Amino acid sequence: MQMDHSDIELMERISKGDQQAFATLVNRHLPKANAIARRTLTQNQDIEEALQDSFNKVWVNAKKFNSKKASFGTWFYRILVNT
Repeated sequence: MQMDHSDIELMERISKGDQQAFATLVNRHLPKANAIARRTLTQNQDIEEALQDSFNKVWVNAKKFNSKKASFGTWFYRILVNT
């Protein structure tokens, strides 16, 4: 999969069960998500768990994502902070 697909395109594909699109989205957002998690959590195990849980919520709730209400980044990073 090319890395130039937009987050919105990837979310549409993820909502249909596309695991490759999900992997692309995770790879794209993991560095920033990791940095955000490290600002609030101190234990590596907690950081890894928060990241895994947040990305799992993206997979499970992909059909609920509405690009007219928020960008993917806004939606996802709110999930991460809440987690």
